[in-house]
Amino acid sequence: MTYRILSQSLWQTADHVKKYLKDHLGLESIKVEKEIADGVPRPTLHAKAEDQSIVCVEFLEDSCFGPNLPLFVSSCKAKQLPVKLYVAHPEGKETASFSRDLKSARELSIGVLSVSPNGRVTSTREPISLVLSDLRPQNPKDFPRQYRSDLFQAHQTYLQGDPVKGCLGIYEMIEARTRRIAKNLHNQQLISTWQTSRPPNFDKEPWFNIADTIYRVLSFSGADSLSKPLWARVVAATQPRNDVGHQPRTMTERVKRDRELRTRFETAGDLLRDLIEATPNIGV
Repeated sequence: MTYRILSQSLWQTADHVKKYLKDHLGLESIKVEKEIADGVPRPTLHAKAEDQSIVCVEFLEDSCFGPNLPLFVSSCKAKQLPVKLYVAHPEGKETASFSRDLKSARELSIGVLSVSPNGRVTSTREPISLVLSDLRPQNPKDFPRQYRSDLFQAHQTYLQGDPVKGCLGIYEMIEARTRRIAKNLHNQQLISTWQTSRPPNFDKEPWFNIADTIYRVLSFSGADSLSKPLWARVVAATQPRNDVGHQPRTMTERVKRDRELRTRFETAGDLLRDLIEATPNIGV
């Protein structure tokens, strides 16, 4: 394929990256300097992935961030395009500002590829869909110490290229606390259904069943600072927890899923914080 815009000094680097995209990411029909949407600057390489994202690659001589990238990123966001953007650079030619540039790339959710002279491509960091960026972080100090490590890991997993797994991490913390709350409510004989019949296996019973039973049966006036509206949020969280891992079948589904995923990560973090604050004695 002929490059018309890319500097000739980067042609070989681009060829190595094309091979990497095919061999390691399974991408086919890689397009060179073609438009992905009206009003969006043309990336040097792009291809549609199986997960319905659009993988794009730009190239720089000695850096991983340049002045033209923010325009590309903002254009993709404005059109809600599920773009995963890499910047590739030749290994060993990094400028003194490379560390600062790497931070700038990370802040815009851009991935970075380093290409050695013999064609080895190394991923310095993975991108996330630009639709998923601009995540509102949780303040670790709003959570007890025992939650901070898992919360940090979920946040980092989201930002480092696997937002689905990061989001699931938050839901898993909510589910685990729900199950502990259920055990303690049962021990305090506050759930009449579990006193008159055999209680469920609190570790294996579907999360929804446990949460829904508490919502329908619990006398909230006798359960610390739990409120019915708060517990309704717990019940509602069981559905998106099951949905986030589903693979989008079309680009429209991908855009919708990504747009919802960021909001779900943020609201799940808010729910976890509120649930901890409301159950200091029955959720430990």
